[in-house]
Amino acid sequence: QTVDRDRHGLFYRVIKDFEALTGCPVVVNTSFNLGWDPMVCAPKEAYQTFMQSGIDALCIGRHLLIKSEQPAKRAARSMPGADPILADLLRSPCHQVRLVAEGEQLRCEECGRRFGSDDGIRQMYIPHQQASGRDVTDEVKSFYEEIPFPNYDDHDTLRSLIDKSRAGVYARKLDEAIPFNSTVLEVGCGTGQLTNFLGISCRRAIGTDLCLNSLRLAENFRRTHGLEQVRFLQMNLFRPCFAQESFDVVLCNGVLHHTGDPLGGFRSLVPLVRPGGFVVVGLYNTFGRLMTDARRQLFRLTRGRLSWIDPFLRSRALSADKRRAWMADQYFHPHESKHSMGEILGWIDAAGLEFVRGIPSLDPRVDALATDDLFDSTQRAGRLARAGAQVKLAFTSGWEGGLFIMIARKPK
Repeated sequence: QTVDRDRHGLFYRVIKDFEALTGCPVVVNTSFNLGWDPMVCAPKEAYQTFMQSGIDALCIGRHLLIKSEQPAKRAARSMPGADPILADLLRSPCHQVRLVAEGEQLRCEECGRRFGSDDGIRQMYIPHQQASGRDVTDEVKSFYEEIPFPNYDDHDTLRSLIDKSRAGVYARKLDEAIPFNSTVLEVGCGTGQLTNFLGISCRRAIGTDLCLNSLRLAENFRRTHGLEQVRFLQMNLFRPCFAQESFDVVLCNGVLHHTGDPLGGFRSLVPLVRPGGFVVVGLYNTFGRLMTDARRQLFRLTRGRLSWIDPFLRSRALSADKRRAWMADQYFHPHESKHSMGEILGWIDAAGLEFVRGIPSLDPRVDALATDDLFDSTQRAGRLARAGAQVKLAFTSGWEGGLFIMIARKPK
């Protein structure tokens, strides 16, 4: 296609300047869309595609957007020579003070404790005092060191991660709800699929977990696919290694119920969220877990045979490692607790947060995911509606084995 000086003046001058710089008077005219989206037809769609892809610059009329100038891309300047993604976020997990860089290590200004790294994964884990004599944290850490969860399928690629994440309605809606240039923390990220997926778009995405084996899988995928705004750290959620009010969104899906103090874990996350930001927590529901509990007893009696009765395994083609990880996490985990919707609403109220929505909905007549924005506030259901929602959850074929999610906002 040719470009005319009189009819396409601005575009003509762009190509002429490109020729002056490169000696080539030709540019590629390609379709403007990502593989899962229709063609771009409006400025908003162009901006979304620009922020979700590896495009370096976007010209719309006389406006120019540069990817490297986006806030999520700019290097932090508070600690020269430090990791630009983490420099303004990290604090000592032992005293919540700034860290001093000493070569590859970071030192706590208060007590001098040093924190190293393992193959690019910053090691910020320190133990905490247990309320009881049983050390649940160490038990869970050992369990996941042996069996990383959720694990990757064989030959996973960036495109396959995007396709699988977008096929799940919750992950797709979450990606659409979290604004570009946000700073996102996932606590208990496991092998990092959600963190890596959210970090494909122009955001800072930080994933933390107890277990280095899981984090190594997450970091290997991140590094292989060049996800520059993603980082993974080893951390104890009861001893966070971040400055307060650092994150626009804090995610903790399916982790608190594997701790010895779920409410204490929730309380440790709330200070990390900025005013106006969101806390997203997922826990096992008391009623939604009934069918899983029944299958667990059967699997333990048969030593893991009859796995075909699990609806998740029956409906998906998974690699052997991923099937093993799911079975171990759901049916042979050393510790889990269960909670009602009303209980978690009490946590939200006590923390001074505003309830946004539950997934599944706290009202059985409402589809919580039939919304344009997952972070839009919904009406708070009464006790009778919540009871109906939990009965319904008990008989559905397994929302991740009885997992339910609560979203809350910190007031400005």
